[in-house]
Amino acid sequence: MYNGLVQLFDKHDLPWNNLMSILMDSCAVMRGSKSGLETRIRTNKAPHLLDIDGDSCHHAHNACKTFCKPFKSFVEGLFSDVHNDFKWSTDQREHLQDICMMIGVKYTVPQRYVPHRWLSVYDVCLDTLRMWDAYTIFYHSFVPASMQTAYMPLIKDLYRKYELSDTNRSSIKQIQPHLQQNNNTMTSDGKSRKARIVEKLCYVQKKTLLILNLYAAVLPMLKKYVMLFQAKEPLMHKLHEQQTELLKDFMSCFVKPEIISDAKSSRKLKEIDVGNSKCQLDGDSIFLGARNRKLLKEVKGDKLAVEFISQTTEAYIACARILQKKMPINSALLKSIAAIDPLCAGHNVTLKYMLKLPSCVTNVLAGDEVDRFDLEARKFQSDDKLPDCENKRIDSWWAEVEDGQKYPMMVKLIKPLLSCFHGPQVESSFNVMGDIIDAKSSSTRIDTLSAIQTVKYELRSKGKTAIQYYFHKDPLHDVVDPALVKNLTRSYKAYEENKQGEREAVETKRVEMGVEPRAEKLVTKKKQKNFPCRLPRRLDMTIKSRCHRQTNM
Repeated sequence: MYNGLVQLFDKHDLPWNNLMSILMDSCAVMRGSKSGLETRIRTNKAPHLLDIDGDSCHHAHNACKTFCKPFKSFVEGLFSDVHNDFKWSTDQREHLQDICMMIGVKYTVPQRYVPHRWLSVYDVCLDTLRMWDAYTIFYHSFVPASMQTAYMPLIKDLYRKYELSDTNRSSIKQIQPHLQQNNNTMTSDGKSRKARIVEKLCYVQKKTLLILNLYAAVLPMLKKYVMLFQAKEPLMHKLHEQQTELLKDFMSCFVKPEIISDAKSSRKLKEIDVGNSKCQLDGDSIFLGARNRKLLKEVKGDKLAVEFISQTTEAYIACARILQKKMPINSALLKSIAAIDPLCAGHNVTLKYMLKLPSCVTNVLAGDEVDRFDLEARKFQSDDKLPDCENKRIDSWWAEVEDGQKYPMMVKLIKPLLSCFHGPQVESSFNVMGDIIDAKSSSTRIDTLSAIQTVKYELRSKGKTAIQYYFHKDPLHDVVDPALVKNLTRSYKAYEENKQGEREAVETKRVEMGVEPRAEKLVTKKKQKNFPCRLPRRLDMTIKSRCHRQTNM
């Protein structure tokens, strides 16, 4: 990867001084302190490279997985089972849709749980809770006959909750024989899956609901953070503030308020011993969600309640430790970048951190430009004629400052900072790749893919199709764009040169291996599958003419 990046920069004559930062996952290959890709680039090519840490959205997602770990994938297994149960069964989907219609719940196909998708567990959790009563009525049909009477009060409570008429109840009873008949013809895997779902929906319903309600109450904090930094606008100036706020908010769920209040600095916040019982709230005071408080009253003193409180405390501690370790709230760079937020202007602390920016960003200003930046930053804090920043992106606001030409050195330093990635925007290129790569074009060259992505990006940024972009009222007589002709000619020439280079490489390898050239062409995989795929043209025409004559006769 390192060699590939170096070749890319050399090929396009890109100066390494223009590279401000690199945003990567925090795995050792990418950000290892000794031989990671980012470390090698900083050591060998770009010593000025800013360290804004890894992708904080990945940190939040990994913290979510850590929070869920003590519950041993109990509800995650339910998510997968329910999705797979309806995936290929149209008749089951129809019956579930009928039940949803009768109880007044909007029907949707059970959502798929994807562990590597941003907080997928939270999204599927909300969907499951919304459809919970419909699932309970539906899967009651698969409760063994010997136990159906015991769980019938649960179904009757739902009938009363939704005020179902006798006709509705009769319709549900008519659905049950169809479902039970399907159950008799299912595979052993299908029966096992149904049994697991019935167990979690009926037999241990309270345990399932406790975990679902906890996820629905706690995980929005992490989801909110991820959604914020997935936005397609510069938010580098918000990283420190939002990361600190996330850590404090999460700790407040189980850590004593005075412990958090005493941590006046980011360093002290990271040093809080969240595993120390003296720092923690007691079991009755930790945040579990309003629904769970009601449920725990029903099982107070039971083994289920004790186990759930213990698992929740363990989840809080593990997740908080991940956030303390991974979120760079003690970064001097991120604190200084926060000072470029126009909402912070006019404060002594803002000036203090803004004056540190030239020492953090060393490749932009030179010589007396640093002194000019220092003077401009001081004037900036007391300027009462700055543009209005309400409902404006920060890059648009600083563009207005640039137009005013009052703070050229500040603009010169801040513009490169606003170009730095802070969220997983690069992964959106996978969506574009999905529009390009398919079964017939899976061997597309990297250069070709890069060119297609560039064209698609340009068209999307203009909000036009290719036809609209190059539209001519009179295609025959309007002037053709000379740059387009030049680019087409150049790309075709490059394509031919690449093909010739590939042919020469194959020929060289053939000579090295002593392989004699073949007179006939090799049979391709496609032709091998469909062989013979087509008759020789002359024989084909002969057969067609004979058939034509016989038809006329």
